[in-house]
This record gives sequence, structure tokens and C-alpha cells, in this order.
Amino acid sequence: AKPNKTKVQSSQIKASIQVNSTLLEFCWNLGNEIVEKQKIALGEGIFRVVSVDLIAEFPDVKGFSYTNIKNIRQWFLF
Repeated sequence: AKPNKTKVQSSQIKASIQVNSTLLEFCWNLGNEIVEKQKIALGEGIFRVVSVDLIAEFPDVKGFSYTNIKNIRQWFLF
């Protein structure tokens, strides 16, 4: 018996949506954390600190560049 292609595709789409939702939630929380830390001190330096820390902790994960961290903060503020 052949697998039902529609069910496989549907499962793939649902998994993709869940991953994207989780990633968006992570970015939102990270943006909030950056804004809160900037209120205390660190200012613009927080972008480099967060970027370096995340890259060191998760070397195989893309998206933690200095520029992306600044963009995440901007998205949160928007």
C-alpha cells in the first residue's frame, strides 16, 4: 500500500507552522529581553553581547549575527 501523499504533505506543513510559531515566539521574547537590558545599561553594546553569547552557545544555529539581533529588537519595538 502506498502512503497517503496528502497526509504526509499536511503533516509537513503543520510541522513547519509549529516551528515558525516557536521561532517567532523566541525572537519576540529575545527582543523584549534586549529592550529591558538596554534600559538598565549596556545600550548598543547589548547587540554584540547577545550575538556573541548565542553564537558561542549554539554554533550550528544561523541567525544570531549582530545585524539580526538589532533587527529582532526593532521588530519587537515595531
